[in-house]
Amino acid sequence: MHQTIESVGSQVLGEAVTVEEVQIELRNGVGQISGLQVKNPSKYVDSNIFQMDLIRLNLDTSTLKSSPLVLDELIIESPVIVAEVQEDGSVNLRDLISNVKANTPKETPATDARESSEASKPEAPVATEEAPEQKKIAFRKIRIVGVTVKLRYPGHEDVPRQVVLPEIELENVGGTEGVTPAGKVITEAIAEAALKESAKEKIAQEGDKLKVKAEKAASGLIKDLGSRFRGEE
Repeated sequence: MHQTIESVGSQVLGEAVTVEEVQIELRNGVGQISGLQVKNPSKYVDSNIFQMDLIRLNLDTSTLKSSPLVLDELIIESPVIVAEVQEDGSVNLRDLISNVKANTPKETPATDARESSEASKPEAPVATEEAPEQKKIAFRKIRIVGVTVKLRYPGHEDVPRQVVLPEIELENVGGTEGVTPAGKVITEAIAEAALKESAKEKIAQEGDKLKVKAEKAASGLIKDLGSRFRGEE
């Protein structure tokens, strides 16, 4: 499980994902992931873009052999997120989400699949050692508690502003079909919240020109995410 999280996470996010410890008790339906970190894209200042010291989960044990696997609750406690805007308007969170989009194949909605003929249906992906088949997961509830966002922007790279976000709570993520990869949902939920805060804080208070650059860079991604991070796409 430890290696799976790191390999699949790194593949989907396009940046190195490391985990200190994974403890899963399937019989009791509980588990936790400690010390999860995601590297920042190389052009940015901080070494990590995400740091999640503790992720706790409660499984619906009746779905262990089913698809999707259902998590009654996933709780991420006190993650630290770095949101950095550069002079050219590029945003590290936007770059990371672009990686997720590029590395995650778009699934065909079930309604379209039923209406399509057998000949027009895409072939199912084949699991390989390089790209193992990923189990779909549905979340009854996701809670992200005490998110600290470090805001870096031109002229303030060395002393970032820090903002603690209100609790993020999502329900019925993945619906009856589930989502894959599951980490995509969490990444997008936190990224959207962090980018919204960045836009609200206007990133920098160094004049209208920089403010417009920052808001334009963030608003495109926020609009693009929409309902996608809830698994509704």
